[in-house]
Amino acid sequence: MKLRYLFLSILAGAALAAGCAQEQVISSLAEFKPENACIGLPYEGGISSTAFTATASWSVDAESVPEWLTVSPMSGGSGSDHLVFATDPNPGVASRSADILVNVAGRQQRLLVTQAGAGPIEAPISTVKQVEEGSDGEVFRVRGTVTSVASTYYGNMYVKDATGTIYLYGIQNEMGQDPRAAENGWESFGIEAGDVITVQGPRQLYNGTLELYYATLIEVEKAQILMDETEFKVESEAGSLEIYAVVKAKGVLVQPVDPWIRVTDIRAGNKDEVIYSVEYDANTTPKERKGVIEFKAPGYVMEVSIIQQGIPPTGQSVTEILSVDDGTLVETLPSVVMAKSAVGFVISDGTSALYVYDKEKKFVNDVAIGDNVKVFATKKTYGGIPELDPVTSVEKDGTSLVNYPTVKDITGGALTYEASTSEFIQFTGTLKVSGTYYNVEINGVDASVRQGSIASPMEELNASAYNGKTVTVTGYFSGLSGGGKYLNIVATKIIEANAKGTLSNPYTPAEAAAAVKDLKWTSNTDYEATDEVYVAGKICKIADKGTYTEGGTYGNASFYLSADGSGDGEFYVFRALYLGNVKFSEGKTDIKVGDDVVICGKLMNYKGNTPETVSGKAYLYSLNGKTE
Repeated sequence: MKLRYLFLSILAGAALAAGCAQEQVISSLAEFKPENACIGLPYEGGISSTAFTATASWSVDAESVPEWLTVSPMSGGSGSDHLVFATDPNPGVASRSADILVNVAGRQQRLLVTQAGAGPIEAPISTVKQVEEGSDGEVFRVRGTVTSVASTYYGNMYVKDATGTIYLYGIQNEMGQDPRAAENGWESFGIEAGDVITVQGPRQLYNGTLELYYATLIEVEKAQILMDETEFKVESEAGSLEIYAVVKAKGVLVQPVDPWIRVTDIRAGNKDEVIYSVEYDANTTPKERKGVIEFKAPGYVMEVSIIQQGIPPTGQSVTEILSVDDGTLVETLPSVVMAKSAVGFVISDGTSALYVYDKEKKFVNDVAIGDNVKVFATKKTYGGIPELDPVTSVEKDGTSLVNYPTVKDITGGALTYEASTSEFIQFTGTLKVSGTYYNVEINGVDASVRQGSIASPMEELNASAYNGKTVTVTGYFSGLSGGGKYLNIVATKIIEANAKGTLSNPYTPAEAAAAVKDLKWTSNTDYEATDEVYVAGKICKIADKGTYTEGGTYGNASFYLSADGSGDGEFYVFRALYLGNVKFSEGKTDIKVGDDVVICGKLMNYKGNTPETVSGKAYLYSLNGKTE
């Protein structure tokens, strides 16, 4: 290429890169300041460039440069220079782009390079129904009404014709530029809800949604019906509203799609203005609903939405809320805060637990474990687990002592573990901390298939201190993510796997008594207890063998443990269950003085002066070395 043509090509490329979209501002580093951070290239191929100033040595990340693009130079020192971008013709209809990364002073400057597609091959107008019947990758030209704009960043919108609705995932101009790269950004496309547009692009079906992917804009026909409002939000009670429209089209048909909406009157206003009177029925359910009114003219359709609140919720228990429909606004009865993450908390009614997700942190910092709270929120499902999100309000109503349910150790079955509610679980493995991610490589489980993930742990858990260590994590299951790879948990406790009171390092009877001496006891229903711990010793005295009244057969036993079977340093095991956490029953081995046992369960300080297990919350983990 002769020099003068090379210079003209660079100027032409620079003209294509006049600026980024208004909503896509690529900031410049102090160490590397490009004149243009968005660079455009024509579909025929060619060269473009951008001037820059660097205050330190820099280099282009080679892995960020695609095969279809050449960047030169690839490195340099401080000072002013040009980066030159060259490419061959784009063989595709759609545009292509690349994020080029420049490394400088330990940081990265991003440059967006876009090349236009070869331009649409003119196709006949197809209906949405015909697109639906087509194949992925097939190019269609569609004409329809924009019912709503979902994103001005990429140019995502819904388009409707007489046969159905299609989603445009991204839109580009004739230069192959989407709103991020086009001069004047989204405004340059001149599209508003109600406009009739013609676009052409490849079909794709994404998660069940029919789409045209990065369609090219062919034509915009401005709206034949103009409205200041196309969405109305109303209370749950029956009522009425008026829709004001400037109607340019003739023969407009107004048709409510939903039976709870009626158009009761149409009258003329000022000039071309038409006023539509609408009535709507009461919403008798707690779930918000959306209704649509269609305004149709030949070759044109526009939608108006009415979003009606559900009836105000009445208090429900956590257990009851688990079974309500997703999207329902609920109010919990006073429930106890059992666990917290940095962006939410777990509540329980004593039977079931539920995670309250508070991403914006409007409420989580004002509640503490043990608070009784009423939560107003929307019920949804995440990772297979019910949760509350978004949260409308949280009201505190006193406090309660926190007693955790029996923990379920899933370490051995973590690979296949699933649950439909927030179970109280624990697992053991190696904690790996990377930034804000706290993942646990669970013992015996291939970490590439499944691993534990501690959800935004609270600072008081000091999770970072356990990085690289083998830990046991206890808390509430909060769903699977990453296609089932990550088993999420809202942690209540993180301890090293060989800490005192664990299976690998159980308490002695004397140590167990010392561990609970400061726990509070107010009544048989109001007391503090430990989480599940392990205590090992010899039976030195038996109070009841499977009974606790004469002739009674309640399936539990009470006995005393000491380190050596003597009466020194004893600990009282009160109403514990048999091996496997089941009741003592006929055929189960009787216990006797001198047996070596390991107890798993919760401990308390009864009446403030008697260390013992919590009734019904402990069991024989092993008896003379046997666990079953």
